[in-house]
Amino acid sequence: MRNKLTLALLVAAAVPAFAFAAPADNQNAVNDAITSVPVVASTSAYKLRPFEFDGVQGVYGLDDGRVLKVKAKHRKLYATIGDDNAEIVPIAPNTFATRDNAMMLRFNEIPFATDVTVSMAAK
Repeated sequence: MRNKLTLALLVAAAVPAFAFAAPADNQNAVNDAITSVPVVASTSAYKLRPFEFDGVQGVYGLDDGRVLKVKAKHRKLYATIGDDNAEIVPIAPNTFATRDNAMMLRFNEIPFATDVTVSMAAK
């Protein structure tokens, strides 16, 4: 019985010591191989005012005959041209961009926008 108690105490004392042991060399090699990966996304320093959020929503006819629809869903704005639908974020006054920067929208004035300029990245 005394041997079991002694063994249990030795094991209990040794377990915390392993927590402070130096890492194995192969672990250092794995940690050295890990690098940071940049995430590209539009971040918006420009904060939209409530009347701007409401003011850009609507339907706009484009010069090439297509139709741009801007609508809100769950407190986010979405732009739709044909079958393409993307979230847009404000990047400057009267200017919005998709998160992947594939499309930029510039409205002539908000909240009474009548004209919008759409710039799209080449596919």
